[in-house]
Amino acid sequence: EELSIHPSLLPLISNVSVLNFKTTKLSDSFPDWLQISSRVRHLSMPFTVLPNANYSWEWCGQYLEWLDISYLNLRTLIIPRHCKIRYLKANNNHLDKHLDISQNVLANLSSQSFPTTGMQIRSINMSHNKLSRFVHPILPSLLLLDLSNNSLEGLDSYLLAGLPLLQHFYLKSSVGLFSKCSRISQCWIMSLNQLGNLIDLDISDCNLEWQPDLSNFQTMRKFDLSRNRLSSLDGALLPRNLYYLDVSENLIHYLFNDTCMKNSELREMDISRNPLICHCTLLQIIQWISNDTYSTSTNDLYYCFSGSWQYPLRNYLDSATACLSTNSVWFPVMFTIICCILAISIFLALFIFVANNNRMSHCGKYLSFAYKPLRTSDTSLAVQI
Repeated sequence: EELSIHPSLLPLISNVSVLNFKTTKLSDSFPDWLQISSRVRHLSMPFTVLPNANYSWEWCGQYLEWLDISYLNLRTLIIPRHCKIRYLKANNNHLDKHLDISQNVLANLSSQSFPTTGMQIRSINMSHNKLSRFVHPILPSLLLLDLSNNSLEGLDSYLLAGLPLLQHFYLKSSVGLFSKCSRISQCWIMSLNQLGNLIDLDISDCNLEWQPDLSNFQTMRKFDLSRNRLSSLDGALLPRNLYYLDVSENLIHYLFNDTCMKNSELREMDISRNPLICHCTLLQIIQWISNDTYSTSTNDLYYCFSGSWQYPLRNYLDSATACLSTNSVWFPVMFTIICCILAISIFLALFIFVANNNRMSHCGKYLSFAYKPLRTSDTSLAVQI
């Protein structure tokens, strides 16, 4: 039989910093006491009987940092935003749909925080915490994972292997996420190809200096690369079925392989606040940018540079001419080169011919020979001698 905690006991232990309520039955006044009067920092209460009957947890003490609420048959877990909790253990519950512990200061996450195989859980929100790593549970039904605004230093490839149905993956504002990617081929992002159902990927504000190759993704519709350090945008590395692309607030100067973007499903692109170089290739992006972004009030968002001058992007695009195709550029160049080669060859042939003629004439001047038949008198004279 469990031990019942009488309401009169709670005020007496308000200043206690470590409490263990394991296998106890709490009174109805416990939630108010925890949130208002308690100064507890370390609270352990596995197998505890909660005062409410709806199997939910949504409370947090002002000083609470460590919490163990395992084996409570919880179906709903909500950690309030004001909570300063750093360690949470909530395994062996019935959190089979949605888990939201965002807006806290969680620094550690136990490998036992998740079931070995969570067959029913659909979404996990752990954004705005202090996590430096994330364990890799097997969650075959998970559709949404939000790890934004953490201190992640990379991800384990085994994590992605255990999320076969993941559709929405949010990692924004994790500035150390690519800090250990010394080589692109050895970076964790190369394991993204295991997420065959991924629709929405957000890696904005992650201090990224190079564009990852996601060209093989067939299902991705939305991709956020904003607030990074990209110096160029390569259309050949983008998913072919992408609808929306955000590359705003980068360091993009040029666009490459814009033909790949033109042949894709791209509908809208945000390329504002980039130091674009005024070039004819920019004419390709006009079809993806909404018309309302070219108003006078947004001239400071869309611009390009030519030398030391800055121009509103709309003004430049209205006056720019289309780039010449590769064939139209190379044909006259090759024709000119061939003509030059032929002219040089003819000149050399004429030079050699003239030089040979002059040489023969010069030699003939000193070595000329004319045949003259002997006369009879000359023969007689020769015999007498």
